[in-house]
Amino acid sequence: MGKTGQRRKPTTWDEIDPKRWLRAETLQDKPRTLKISELYQEVLDEGSDDWETIISFEGKTRELVLNATNKRLLKAMFGKKPQEWVGHNVTLQPEMVDAFGERVEAVRVAGSPDIRADIRVDEPFGRGRLRRVLMKTKRNGSPATSRSAGK
Repeated sequence: MGKTGQRRKPTTWDEIDPKRWLRAETLQDKPRTLKISELYQEVLDEGSDDWETIISFEGKTRELVLNATNKRLLKAMFGKKPQEWVGHNVTLQPEMVDAFGERVEAVRVAGSPDIRADIRVDEPFGRGRLRRVLMKTKRNGSPATSRSAGK
């Protein structure tokens, strides 16, 4: 039966537009390498002045809203000029993270077959703490993966 006449109040953007965004469950528990086709900014929340950075992928309908961590990791791999990220391949993977007081699954940039060598990035998290992230290139035909190398 349909839900005619029923009402609910959405609490997240995914409830409003669930097919637009690439989410951790979309990756089906494995890394995926996708080619960045576009990078742009958009105000997503009505009444907000906050511009969110979004990347689109070649041949895919779902897009990824970049959080601060993924922006820094992309910058470490491809440089400070975001429009130069377009055309590069990026490996994304699902990862459990602490966000807003709970443990949730998120999409994380893990590396790229386009980088010449692995890159170590000290990523801020928590209050003044750092974790070392290893951005990996593709090796032996296997996709790049990223693991925390310490605090």
